[in-house]
Amino acid sequence: MRHFQLCLAFASYLGAPSAFYTRHRNVVTSENEIRQLLYDPRDNHGTSDAFWDHRGIAFAKINLTLDIDPSSDITDSLLKLNSVMHKVLWGDHVSLKKLNNEQAGVLAKRFETTSEGDVLVMIDEMQHEDYEYDYNELFPFDDSNLIAKALRKARQDRERYMVLTRKRVLAGSGLGGGSADGAFVLKALSKTLDPIESLEMGSDNAFLQSDADIAFVSGRGEEVTTMAPLDYQGHLYILIPNERVSTPSVFKRARELIKRSELEERRLTKNDIVNQLKNFSKFKPHNALEACIENVNVKALLDLLITHCRSEQFGMSGSGSAFFVIGVNDEDVIRVRQDYGQPLMIVKTRFKQPGDDHAIFSYL
Repeated sequence: MRHFQLCLAFASYLGAPSAFYTRHRNVVTSENEIRQLLYDPRDNHGTSDAFWDHRGIAFAKINLTLDIDPSSDITDSLLKLNSVMHKVLWGDHVSLKKLNNEQAGVLAKRFETTSEGDVLVMIDEMQHEDYEYDYNELFPFDDSNLIAKALRKARQDRERYMVLTRKRVLAGSGLGGGSADGAFVLKALSKTLDPIESLEMGSDNAFLQSDADIAFVSGRGEEVTTMAPLDYQGHLYILIPNERVSTPSVFKRARELIKRSELEERRLTKNDIVNQLKNFSKFKPHNALEACIENVNVKALLDLLITHCRSEQFGMSGSGSAFFVIGVNDEDVIRVRQDYGQPLMIVKTRFKQPGDDHAIFSYL
């Protein structure tokens, strides 16, 4: 196991990139590739911290609870949810730079740009050599990327930006990786979205853009109520299989189960959840969408967690495919991976607390 490391905003955490099907021209191995392209002798030989206008961690999240609101109309495009979301001290590292015309021209010769001239560049820090993924699924470099959508909403006049993302959070894992990247950009550029605009960025965008570390999120994701910090300072583990889960397909299944009255319905208020969380050591996470899992390998992982961690705290995050486990040790989760018998990324981290602005994590 790698030792825990404090990931400062200017630090590169990992080394060589994982395997893509085909390496995209916007995937780089080092930040220096960009600095050299935009070399300016006034920039302390391209190494000054002033090179970037904004940089920091786009913290991922987990769902400690997730229920479909009983008042939801299954014909609506988005179902109403009640969820306790909590940010964790792990996520993509994002750097943002506003470009002048000369810089934009130089970068456009080397990298693919969005329709508005922004340049999205990525360093692959996925940290699992056995995983296979397509960059178009993982991190598109065009207008479909939530970073590009955030820039479109936040830019003034004809501003153009370069955004470098050290990508750690796998797409389709239920951890809010893409949404967190977009939320970081919006926050960096001091752009606050109204509820409707926020939903265009994803149901977890409002929470991820907020200052809350833990919140009760309701409605379609636009209603965010900050909650008091948990009485828990220990580690948590995030288990991420080599499986991408389609959120629309999960909610399609949820609608089918609701229609047949086969999806568990919990009528808990925010106050009910708050009271349960006060005694966190006895709190049991709950995610109604676990009943909607159709991916065989994700189901197998859930079954293993039920077997190995029945008395502990665990649950699926969002619509999957990732799970989190609390109250266990390294050996416990490594045993789960051994029994799973397939690639399984394990991230050891902590809950984000007020004042935390750096990532603290390790991989097992």
